[in-house]
Amino acid sequence: MAEGFAPGDDLVFQLESGFGLLRVLAVDGEGANRVWHLLVYDEFFPDVETAEAALARLSFDEAAYLKAVGAPAAFGEPEFGTLARQWHRPTIEVNGLYGGYQGPGSKTVLPSEAHVKITCRLVSRQKPSEVAARVRGHLERHCPAGVTLTINIDEGHGAEPYRVPADNRYIRAASETLTEVFGTPADLVGMGGSVPIVTTFRDTLEVDTVFFSFSVADEDIHAPNEFYRPERFRLGPRAWVKLWERIAAGS
Repeated sequence: MAEGFAPGDDLVFQLESGFGLLRVLAVDGEGANRVWHLLVYDEFFPDVETAEAALARLSFDEAAYLKAVGAPAAFGEPEFGTLARQWHRPTIEVNGLYGGYQGPGSKTVLPSEAHVKITCRLVSRQKPSEVAARVRGHLERHCPAGVTLTINIDEGHGAEPYRVPADNRYIRAASETLTEVFGTPADLVGMGGSVPIVTTFRDTLEVDTVFFSFSVADEDIHAPNEFYRPERFRLGPRAWVKLWERIAAGS
């Protein structure tokens, strides 16, 4: 829509921009909980069985997790569990959705524009430029008649996926150190994040990066109610000393 209109106007009988945007986003190739079939999942993660077997060994209580985060149910590809979707699968997210009147009360004027912000989390061997092209192509193919689609892709924020092999000697040293300091076996878990400098270290310096931090999930890192348990100030430095000693000894 080029202009905003009131519901009584003749021109209201074109597809309103908000509904047009929702139709573009809602298209699904099979009508299941797939993410548009954009990312050709199995092409990028062939060893699903191994990952699922490793996840099955973890003591994960999904009901307790959903209660902790305040979600009524988990959502995503039905053939994968919650942890597999969080740690090993590509994602596409709607970060923002807006358009039209946002103030208090109602206003019966239809918006001329609607906007959405989308990001994707990539997995092994995916390329930001290729995924961006697939997202663009999908949106353009499914844009309904009567809607003008404008797509702006911020190429500067794309980063290649990064994953450290589980048998990396520094991962092994970190795992052994945490087991020693905390007195319980350390589990290897996946973690989504945006730290693009690690691929620069890998490609330029030919070294891997091991993150060795001590904030746990229920401490809500980066959230307004983020907190940090005082005992971490004691256990964290102790673990770092033990880690450097173990690496120096050639563990």
